[in-house]
Amino acid sequence: MKQSFSIAFLCFFMLFKSQAQVLVCFNPQIAGAETQYIAAKRVLSSSTTSNLNSTKIYVDIATIDDSKYVYFHSNHVVNYAHKFENADVSPTKFIEDIDKFKGYKMERLVKTIVDAHGVNNYPSNYLKNTGYNNITFYLTPEAIKNKVGDVLLLEYCKNVKILDDYGRIVRTGLYSPQELVMRGIKNTGNHDNVVKWLGQVGKKVPPSDDDEIAKEIMRYAKAKKIDEKNTTAIVNALKKDVREQVYYTENYKKFYKGQLKITDQTEEVIKLAKNVSVRTRHANDVEAMYVSLKGQRYLKKEIEIISLVDDDATTRTLQKLLTENHTLITVDNIKKLFSNIKKKKKKTLFFLGHIEGKSFVTRDANNKERFRLTLGEIADYEKLFDVNIIVLGCESASKVSNASGVVQRINTVNAVEQLHRTMKENSNLFDLLKGFSNEKHELVLDPLSLKDRGFEQYQMLKVKRRNRVILTVVGGGVVAYLIYDAQTD
Repeated sequence: MKQSFSIAFLCFFMLFKSQAQVLVCFNPQIAGAETQYIAAKRVLSSSTTSNLNSTKIYVDIATIDDSKYVYFHSNHVVNYAHKFENADVSPTKFIEDIDKFKGYKMERLVKTIVDAHGVNNYPSNYLKNTGYNNITFYLTPEAIKNKVGDVLLLEYCKNVKILDDYGRIVRTGLYSPQELVMRGIKNTGNHDNVVKWLGQVGKKVPPSDDDEIAKEIMRYAKAKKIDEKNTTAIVNALKKDVREQVYYTENYKKFYKGQLKITDQTEEVIKLAKNVSVRTRHANDVEAMYVSLKGQRYLKKEIEIISLVDDDATTRTLQKLLTENHTLITVDNIKKLFSNIKKKKKKTLFFLGHIEGKSFVTRDANNKERFRLTLGEIADYEKLFDVNIIVLGCESASKVSNASGVVQRINTVNAVEQLHRTMKENSNLFDLLKGFSNEKHELVLDPLSLKDRGFEQYQMLKVKRRNRVILTVVGGGVVAYLIYDAQTD
C-alpha cells in the first residue's frame, strides 16, 4: 500500500491468513478515493443499516498514487465498531490492490464489510450465502471491465445491479440467462453436459444452478423450434451460436455481439445493424429500445439539426438541403436555443460541431474561442426538454456516455448530406439512424436517452380538452387527428 493511506482517519489494515493486507475504513472516505465516495453516496443514498440482509455494496475501480485498487463502499454500519475506534463510525468501505484481488472469495468480502474486527465470528458458509442471496451489489463499468463480478462469481448472486458511467442502473444481473447458457456451452459445454442438465430439471429442491441452466436450455430449444429431447441438435445449435457470437435478448430476439474500437479503447458491443451498436452494459435494454425505435414514427418537421459549425460549406449545405430543419448557433442566440426547440415541438435533435475534450467549441478565423457547450450539458437536455439527442462530432461516442454518438471523425458536409438522404427515405427512428450510419458514421446508441418521442399525431392524445376528432389514414394505419384549443397537459 502507498504511504498516503496511513493518514486516513479511522482506517486500519486487516490481516488475513494469507498475510494479504486490505485497508478497511470507517471514516467517511478513503484518502485518494474521493470521487468514488461521492459516486457511491449518490447510488446508495444516505440511509444506513446494521442488518446483513439490507446491506448494499457499491463496487468501482480507484486509481490512487498511480496504483489501481478495487473499491468497495457499503451502507453497512458495524454496530460495535465505535468501541474499537473510540469515535462515531461511517459505513464500512475498503480497497484491495487489483493485482491481489484474483481468487477473492465472497465470504472474505462480506466479513470485511460486516465484521472486520472479528467480534461476531460468523461461519464462512453464512457469510457466503448472505453475500449471494441477500446483499445487493452495484457494479460500475470499470468494475465490469476489470472482471470484478467474474472473480466474485456474481453471476450466481440474486441481487446485482449494473450501472452506467452516471450511476444509472442499466440492467439487473451480471449476465442474462441466455449468456449463462452460452458461457456454459463455451467453457464446459458438450453433449453429455446438456443431457445431464436437461435430466436434472425439477429433480432438486431447492433448484440448483444447473437446474436453472437446464430450464434456460429448454427455452432456447423452444425458441429455435428444436425438440428438447434432441440433445444433439440443441448442442449443435448452441455451438453454432457461440461461434457466430450471437446475442439473444430475454425474449430470444437475435442480435450479434462484436468488438468496436472507440478512440483508443476496444469495447464489447451488441450490433443492432451493420453500423449501429449498443454497449454490452446496456444489454438488458436492447430489445425494448429496438422495438421502440422501430415503432417510433416521426414527422420530418420534428427533427432539428443544431449546427455549432462555423463553416460556410456546412452552412450552405444545411440551408439548401434542410432549410426547415436546422438551427445555426451563435453567441447571440445560444440562450434562446431550447426555448425555440420546445416552442417548435422538436423531438429529435442532431448536434453537429467540432469537439475539443468533452465540449463543442466554436472558434473564429483567428482561432479564438467564441463559445463552448459541454457534452454533459447537452446530454442533460434530453430529460429537461423531452427530446432525443444524437451527438454528431468527431469521436463523440467516446466522449459522452449518456447520449448517442459517432465512433469516427466526421466530415460535417457529408453528415448533413447523409441525414438529408435518410430523412427522405425512412419513416421510423431506427431506420433513420440506420440509414445515416455507414463505415464513416458508425453509431453507438444509448438506450436510456432514446425514448418514445415524436410523431405529433400520437402526442396529441395527451390533450385534455378535445373539440372534435377527424380520422385519417397515415402509413396504412388509422390515426386520430385531434383538433383542439390551447389547453393541454
